[in-house]
Amino acid sequence: MITPTTTVLPLGLSDNDIASPLPAYARYMEDLRLVRDLHRGTAGMREAGRRYLPQEEGESNKSYQARLTLSVLSNYYKRTLEKLVGQVFSEEIEPSNDLPDAVYALLDNIDLEGNSLSAFMHQVFYTAIHKGLCHVMVEYPQVQGRTRADHLRAGARPYWTLIDPECVIGWRFQEQGGRKVLTQLRVLETVEVESGKYGVDTIQRLRLYEPGRWKVFQLDDTGSDWHETLDPETGQVMEGTTSLDFIPLVTLMLGDRTTDMTAIPCLQGSAELNCQHWQSASDQRNILHYARMITFFGKCLDVDEGGQVIFGANRLIHTTSPDGDLRVVEHTGAGIEAGRNDLKDLESAMALFGLQLLLPKVSGQTATQNAIEKGEADSALLSWVRKMQSCLQALLSYTCAWLGIEAQGALVPYTGFADSFASTDTQVLLEGYKAGLLPRELVIGELKERGVIGTDYDMIEVARMFEEDARSTAIMQSGFAGTQGAAPIGAEEKDTGVQ
Repeated sequence: MITPTTTVLPLGLSDNDIASPLPAYARYMEDLRLVRDLHRGTAGMREAGRRYLPQEEGESNKSYQARLTLSVLSNYYKRTLEKLVGQVFSEEIEPSNDLPDAVYALLDNIDLEGNSLSAFMHQVFYTAIHKGLCHVMVEYPQVQGRTRADHLRAGARPYWTLIDPECVIGWRFQEQGGRKVLTQLRVLETVEVESGKYGVDTIQRLRLYEPGRWKVFQLDDTGSDWHETLDPETGQVMEGTTSLDFIPLVTLMLGDRTTDMTAIPCLQGSAELNCQHWQSASDQRNILHYARMITFFGKCLDVDEGGQVIFGANRLIHTTSPDGDLRVVEHTGAGIEAGRNDLKDLESAMALFGLQLLLPKVSGQTATQNAIEKGEADSALLSWVRKMQSCLQALLSYTCAWLGIEAQGALVPYTGFADSFASTDTQVLLEGYKAGLLPRELVIGELKERGVIGTDYDMIEVARMFEEDARSTAIMQSGFAGTQGAAPIGAEEKDTGVQ
């Protein structure tokens, strides 16, 4: 698996530099910023600081840091991501009966890292939804000897490698035979090597793939230049040729395509809602913090030798002035209630965002008519699974090419999760509720029976989400505008009866 490094690499600046990323890569990394920070949770959002939680005009740095420290992320984005992927991989990917035995033998350890086919593709699918796309390379180890017998004696076999899209900094395609073919790929990778008795050193490398060959470059000790990597055992340059005349890379692209190798994250809308929730929750926590503090207003009170009013238990606050007064200034709660309602609206919108990805896209007049005509469109999640199935077929084909056998059979992901959501009666239930023909409690109970709503959901909470459906949908359609912050703080005074 090739995943992003936490180290900032000295990427090249010239078109002739092996480590120079394409402009599309830089734009893609900007597109990923919000989902990456959200995925890291509270730590990621706090580290982003003013990017998502602006410092108010007149707010001191100390006050801002205190507000940031009090802010805690409710990670609805990650929860939605995990829920969607969990639906797909609640059952194993099934190989067909005609799958070649040589391929079937690889499925329990498809990546040579101990991951089964389903466990490996779970990571691929998760990454593709999270970041818009994910890559898989079908690789084969370098073996001395050219015959199939030599390879069998060495235990060589093809294996799959997940390549995180953040690691792909450059690519080239050419038109060949009426289709676009990948002719160059540059991938950043991080390798850990032993250091001393117990430590490890982290080495930054860049792997160049071209049809039929590959080469590895390494960041030098000064951290400023890249050079060809030498194999520590042989002292030879780490490069090689393959028996394939193409780069065996398969890309699962689920987000809206921006280039051949970049896409918009699939849950960008959910991420934007979650960012608004982070901002509103920060405001709410901050206002609660101050609302709970006791603030006094006093005038013409007796003071001690230091000029201070004496407060404390068993003490009488005294004044001899007829104008003397002492009051407690309390928050009216209007701003707090407005903030609470804003948070609830955003939470409902995020819940509905995830649900919409599971529901079929109905294109006709009614769900019933579409069911009769069999014209329902796949839900977004089901369409993503269809794309994954196509990628699995390409991966199977490349694996068979390495083995020198005919590609046949299929690897079939689970799609049964869509049955509950696509069923006619489920659609009728929802339409009946919207038309006011069916009571809310009945609809919720029936949806639970069909698995559309988890049995662990609270009935009252689900009912509230139903009631706020129209308002939440309006928020989403307006570009996730939402309501901005809490209402102005109001205050009222209570007489303490000062003597």
